[in-house]
Amino acid sequence: MERYNRIIVIGASAGGVEALLRIVPALSKELPAPVLIVLHIGVHRSLLPKLLNAKGSNPAVFAKAGMVPRAGTINVAPPDLHLLLKDGKLQLYRGPKEHHTRPAIDPLFRSAALEYGPRAIGVVLTGMMEDGTGGLMAIKSCGGTAVVQDPDGAVEPEMPRSAIAHVAVDHVAPVEAVAALLNSLAQPLDALEPVQAPEWLRIEHAISLGRAYMHELATIAHPAALTCPDCGGALFEYNEQQPVRFICHTGHTRVSRSCAQRSGETGTIHRNRTRSLHEHAGRSGSCALAPRGSPYASGLVQEIPDLLHQLAR
Repeated sequence: MERYNRIIVIGASAGGVEALLRIVPALSKELPAPVLIVLHIGVHRSLLPKLLNAKGSNPAVFAKAGMVPRAGTINVAPPDLHLLLKDGKLQLYRGPKEHHTRPAIDPLFRSAALEYGPRAIGVVLTGMMEDGTGGLMAIKSCGGTAVVQDPDGAVEPEMPRSAIAHVAVDHVAPVEAVAALLNSLAQPLDALEPVQAPEWLRIEHAISLGRAYMHELATIAHPAALTCPDCGGALFEYNEQQPVRFICHTGHTRVSRSCAQRSGETGTIHRNRTRSLHEHAGRSGSCALAPRGSPYASGLVQEIPDLLHQLAR
């Protein structure tokens, strides 16, 4: 009988190093599934693979594009790059920030859901805000397994609490019990029920990769009276999803609470974007306030989408 290997994807933020240093050393040396980890590190240098290697027996490495994830190997997202799965290989992508961070948890979880379906095991550990909730929704929608650290023992309980509140999680475990649970869940599956990925997941993932169009976005979300704090574009609110989530046309995603927290920054964002466009126009020898219909105005309008896309990255 054919057996189907699983994959473990783990997301953590504040307090995550401590949690991972308790989980990874307790993973089986014969773990039959690869492990992919996203820790919110932004652009900062990370010593996580070195720390994990010092404590555990399973090799930990920074993920590299084109690598095939191997059973028992810990693959860590490097700074300022999203870690994804595609066609059985690792991908690194400097795409739009999600939940104000890159690397983010949701892009990895979405790609695992689409690539592995019921074989994906998603784990949300300690952290602030709601990154990982949307990703766990994706994994569950494709038949995968959702594991969440018990928020009562987490350094920062917000991410676990959000996941538990909005996703039908399969397991909630204290950090000291997570490794044993993963050792059990990681065993290959004897049978798989076919699961069709929902359309919202396919479109959301395509938007984050810059491979979807506005008319596709309009099928899963509706315009909101909000502006994206990262790029100044219009935000769209997902249809019938909890927590309330937003996405812009370039792929920046966030939840309602994070939008509210950053709403005070929106005016500054707009002023910075406008100033950048004026400065670019000045360098080009054109006028940002050129009369309607002038060649300078039309040229600037053509350049604006490219400028905003560059500023958003």
